[in-house]
Amino acid sequence: KLIITGHTDAMQYRDGENYNNWNLSGDRALSARRVLEQAGMPVDKVMQVSAMSDRMLLNAGDPNSAENRRIEIMVLTKSASDTLYQFFGEKGEKIVKPAVARVESTAQHRVTH
Repeated sequence: KLIITGHTDAMQYRDGENYNNWNLSGDRALSARRVLEQAGMPVDKVMQVSAMSDRMLLNAGDPNSAENRRIEIMVLTKSASDTLYQFFGEKGEKIVKPAVARVESTAQHRVTH
């Protein structure tokens, strides 16, 4: 399994409300996933795609340096991917589904009261 993470330098967009370094780093990671899949990688190999913006600079001494603009592809061992599955649940049953149920329950409670 793979985790693909996108990174940016510290330069900010002028119109940061509509598109910012978080968007760019996420798009960068998603583009890498798409290229890997188009090249024949099975879609179930990617476990996570994430955006880091400028939070983990490769060259902290020069935050605007081009070397900070990158993707990282982490190849997980079976035990590392199993650990992530234990935390999240393979189909989101430990984190995502309970959160959705809480939101739906709160929304239903507001409608009836």
